[in-house]
Amino acid sequence: MKKILGFSFLLIVLFSGCAVQQPDIPKYTINKNDKIGYIINIPKKVEHSHVGTTAFNNFEKSYLYAWEKEGIIEKQLHDNLGQELINLSLLGFKNSDFKDLIVGKDNKWVINNKTLYQKLVNDLKLKALIVITDGPGSFFLNPYVFDVKGTGVVSSNFLGVKRFFAVLSVESQIYLFNPLAKINVNRDPLVTIIYDPMLNSFEEKSGFKIPNNIENITQSEMEPVNKMNNIHLNGLINKTIEYLNK
Repeated sequence: MKKILGFSFLLIVLFSGCAVQQPDIPKYTINKNDKIGYIINIPKKVEHSHVGTTAFNNFEKSYLYAWEKEGIIEKQLHDNLGQELINLSLLGFKNSDFKDLIVGKDNKWVINNKTLYQKLVNDLKLKALIVITDGPGSFFLNPYVFDVKGTGVVSSNFLGVKRFFAVLSVESQIYLFNPLAKINVNRDPLVTIIYDPMLNSFEEKSGFKIPNNIENITQSEMEPVNKMNNIHLNGLINKTIEYLNK
């Protein structure tokens, strides 16, 4: 986690994804009789990153709260996609197997792992693949840059001013196999203000209260964070589904 200098207390959210030029997404059609593979990796834990006035006040902590998100995502996909869906984790695949399966090169999409591609297309007869993962991310909240390990809560205490933010750090990608393409549905953390002493409306909407012990947040105290992140997660999965319902 990095702390940067700044004097303004105005909240600005800028995501960290680098604007790398990618080839255009070609026109494509997903038919009802096509097969779509998917793999979901959302750890059953909540990450908390805290930044204080000095680096000595910073800390990170993980909470093993059993909030079932993989099952929610899987049900949402099955309820809204008419194609045959294949859970690739049941076939022994890991989400890391598909990293950069298709990449942009010289303004066109190319296969980066031909052996895996042939297995997915020729053996499993897949038309597309959905990869949804939770993991590290970065974002800027003036006057800090936050590096987060995954979905959870970010808190700051700058000269006694406390703020809390719900952070959904879920990445959703779609690989299209015919025609070739990679769709980055979302790659950056989605941040929601849940407590700010100068903006009471956020606290009222989220229901979040300052924890009794900032270094040991209870599951009930964390529930408003989970609620806000689930709202973003639902929107992210709906957006993923929209790309495949065409």
